Parts: sequence; C-alpha cells; structure tokens
Amino acid sequence: MIDWVSIVRHSRHRISSYVSPRRRTDKPSDRYTVCTDSIPLPHHAAKSKVNRIKQQEQEQQQQLQQQQQQQQQQQQQQQQQQLQQQQLQQQHALLYQPEEKQLIIELPSPRLTTTKVSR
Repeated sequence: MIDWVSIVRHSRHRISSYVSPRRRTDKPSDRYTVCTDSIPLPHHAAKSKVNRIKQQEQEQQQQLQQQQQQQQQQQQQQQQQQLQQQQLQQQHALLYQPEEKQLIIELPSPRLTTTKVSR
C-alpha cells in the first residue's frame, strides 16, 4: 500500500545530499554519489510519512463506519415512526367506526372557492 514512488519524488532534493554511511570515503568524487541500495529518505522521515498514510486510512475507515451507523439509526427511527403511525391508525379505526353509516355530504373545499381580496 506504500507509494514509494511519490515519496521518492517528493524528497528528490534530499536524495543528492543524503549519503549512506557505508559510502562515506575520503575521495571527493565518491562523497556525493547517490547510494541506490539505501532508502533515499532518512529513515525517520520515511517512517513518519508511512505513519501519516496509515493514520489517514484509519480516519477514512472510521468516517465510513460512523456514516453507516448513522444510516442504521435513521432507518430504525423511520421504522419506529411507521409502527407508531400504524398503531395510531388502528386505534382511530377502532374508535371511530360508526355503527350506522351516515350520509356523507361533500362540501367543496375552501381552496376551490374564489374570494375577492380588496386591497
């Protein structure tokens, strides 16, 4: 998961100055050659970069988990509300069932009737 290429790319300016202890000699020509078999970054810097990447991944996972939990809670709340509404409707149906069906006279809804507003 570690993207070494980008780490090396970001630290390109450090590579030329960093010399592994094995390559340190008195010859000035050898002094600034890049040692390819060693990590181009100083160890602690590479380690901190890796740790930062790990932390970011962990934070992303935690955020995903929190979002999933919130969604579950919302679903549970919706289910509870639906259950309560169903129970209320059943109670209303039981309470308000007239024994004799009366004639229902439909009045026009007030929205349909137009009233002039004087300004």
